[in-house]
Amino acid sequence: MPNQPMNINLTFLEILLVQKGRGLDEAYKGFIMLTCALLYSAVLLGPWGWIKQWANMGTLGHWILYAAGFIAINLALVPGLFWLAAFAIERFFEASFETIIGKQLEGNFVLR
Repeated sequence: MPNQPMNINLTFLEILLVQKGRGLDEAYKGFIMLTCALLYSAVLLGPWGWIKQWANMGTLGHWILYAAGFIAINLALVPGLFWLAAFAIERFFEASFETIIGKQLEGNFVLR
């Protein structure tokens, strides 16, 4: 019936409103999932045939190199780049944000 009201269940969005219980482990898992998607896309859809051969376990030595590189990029490089960017931004804004852009009121930055 076209005139009936429609109910939309948005309870899955309630997790975004929760302030307790979230931590760095969720961000780390997010980086792992994002990196896996990007790496699998590059391996399976990219123009690099040698990576595809390594991933298909053409030889054990190449597969071990592929797996080690995949794990290193996934667990160290991408989260490490995020940490470095966050650290640099925190240090930069700690020194210059209040003096250049605005002032701090009750823990929130207010732009002028």
